[in-house]
Amino acid sequence: MRSRFGSSIIALLTLTAPVVAQAQNIESVTSLVSSLVNYAIGILIGVGIIAFFIGLIKYLWSNNGDDKSKGAKIMVWGILALFVMLSIFGLVRLLQNTFGVGGGNLQQVGGAPSIGGIKIQQR
Repeated sequence: MRSRFGSSIIALLTLTAPVVAQAQNIESVTSLVSSLVNYAIGILIGVGIIAFFIGLIKYLWSNNGDDKSKGAKIMVWGILALFVMLSIFGLVRLLQNTFGVGGGNLQQVGGAPSIGGIKIQQR
């Protein structure tokens, strides 16, 4: 099990090496990493929602107490997963805004200032 996990990590790093090597500067690498993290968080939030609804369906369609408790446990784990992933999503967004990296949120240096996308002309 452990060697399979290590092999998977090595394969993933090998497959992503050309993408990182093709990057022009550190901003493009951080932008790539932050976009991958954002996609992964979105997928895991979806998995948590699906787990909650699977538990809900098991809970509602079960006849005996054992199946109801299994459905309730799945619902609790789904809610817990949602809470953890939304907390991580908030922390990632906070760090992205703090350091000025992310999906198109790079801070502008120089140029005309803008408010809400409207350029302000300086005289």
